[in-house]
Amino acid sequence: MSHTKQNLLSPGELDDLIALIESTLELCQKKFVDPRSGKGPSCLLSLRLHDDGSINGYYLPILNQWGWNEYDHIVYGDGCFSLPCSHEDTWHYLTGRREGSSERVLASKGNWKAVLGGIRVGQVFFVRDISEYQGLGLEKHIQGGSMHRGPAFVKSMMQRSWEQPRLDHAPDTCPFCMGDVNLPVVRGDFIVFDNRFKPHPWHKVVVPSEQLLRRFPSDNNTGLLHPQVLSGMLKLLPELWEQRKEPRRVQCGIHFGVLSGQTMAHPHLHARQ
Repeated sequence: MSHTKQNLLSPGELDDLIALIESTLELCQKKFVDPRSGKGPSCLLSLRLHDDGSINGYYLPILNQWGWNEYDHIVYGDGCFSLPCSHEDTWHYLTGRREGSSERVLASKGNWKAVLGGIRVGQVFFVRDISEYQGLGLEKHIQGGSMHRGPAFVKSMMQRSWEQPRLDHAPDTCPFCMGDVNLPVVRGDFIVFDNRFKPHPWHKVVVPSEQLLRRFPSDNNTGLLHPQVLSGMLKLLPELWEQRKEPRRVQCGIHFGVLSGQTMAHPHLHARQ
């Protein structure tokens, strides 16, 4: 069933958002490297497509700074979230700027802003206006650990390196490359299909072709997709939004790396309700 209440984004607006996402991920993945291997951390890209045509989302690096206190807060409702370093110090570390920024905007593109915040170090939100991020009320859950110690301290936190298991892509056994997918639809260099193992009433998966991945491989250090691959998947968002099952939001996301939940080496985007 198709719902056409409102167009998601104009092509120009979507291009601006994609460009901001790509530049933000590249900046952060290079700054949050494992000091032993020089590799960027696993990370998540999440985008919510709302029924009124609006979009917001975030980038989240898996830097492993959560402890029992944070998990108790999720599981039992007590405890609190505490940051090992403040958002302000992380902003200074990422940007290299000395002057302050009360809004913690990393970069802007067109009408879009990349805003540092959330309940984990390094999380960046993609919004049109700062009030969209502020309206989430995330920082009211942070109750400690936010002493200002400076960007040098943030850099030292990266010495608490993480294990980064590797997924090896083998086209001759990859079900995506072999076409072992449910109801595939070809869209240029990409394939859209139904997730056969879906716990959701509507769940699409977008994968780049094997040929495209060979031409534009992922970056070995940052773990990020080539812009040709990432932008190609994200440009299919309006089509996915039009195909949604119910007139409500669509949740889209990409896992980069094992620690973010990626289980298939072949890059892919999830869109679900």
